[in-house]
Amino acid sequence: MIIRVLERVLFASRWLLAPFYFALALGLLALLGKVGLRVYGLAVGFQSLNEAGVMLGVLAVVDLTLTGSLVVIVIISGYVNFVSRIDSGEHRDWPDWIEGVFGFDPDHHNGSFERELVIALCLVTVLSAALAGRTWRRVTMATT
Repeated sequence: MIIRVLERVLFASRWLLAPFYFALALGLLALLGKVGLRVYGLAVGFQSLNEAGVMLGVLAVVDLTLTGSLVVIVIISGYVNFVSRIDSGEHRDWPDWIEGVFGFDPDHHNGSFERELVIALCLVTVLSAALAGRTWRRVTMATT
């Protein structure tokens, strides 16, 4: 009896994660604001920027874009895996590309393989962009 109650309480506690995912969705607005400021700064200072400055600005936008994409992936995959299912049949634009590209269905059409693959690729891409930006800044500082 006590074990069943405890299991139900623990299982129901997954809904406590929903506000976290909502907060992440709001965090996308902050990232959008930063992208807007970065693009505005590039547009206003375009005449005075050298090639390195333009590259760093574009890399910053790429980094923010990939971070936003990673946040969306974390929101969707975390919500689906820990809180509740999302009926992908109601969404015509639900990504379903891995089966078409590779010709096999490792997750039996539930999307978990796609989410894991995209999360891994986004992490690698964000880290690569951050490393590229750091290297570019170090090289430009050394040459000036």
